[in-house]
Amino acid sequence: MNLNIYRLLALAALLASSYVGSAAAADWAPTRPMKIIVPFNAGAAADTTARTLAERPAAQLGQPVVVDNRGSAGGIIGTCAGATSPADGHTLMIGTDANLAIAPQLQSVPFNPIKDFQPVSLAGC
Repeated sequence: MNLNIYRLLALAALLASSYVGSAAAADWAPTRPMKIIVPFNAGAAADTTARTLAERPAAQLGQPVVVDNRGSAGGIIGTCAGATSPADGHTLMIGTDANLAIAPQLQSVPFNPIKDFQPVSLAGC
């Protein structure tokens, strides 16, 4: 297995969980289809990034990786979906400055970007 894919999957186990021990992350493998939540409409830069990231793990693991676009309210709807997803490592969310840094400063949002999310990787600049 490609080492980068193994690292991506190990890091995915950390998503939306406050703590996962390193031994548990190393033994993690998906048991059902994985999902990448994109809090923007299809065709946006975040959507393109998510679809690119989903290709290789889906082929190598034999589990589909579904890109779930939830665009609306400047990314708040999709970000709420990511914040309330189970912390089982099967869901990733594309976070951007718009939905995790700017929106919480401008309005009341139903999530805490620091407590409700665990960053796992830098996917694009």
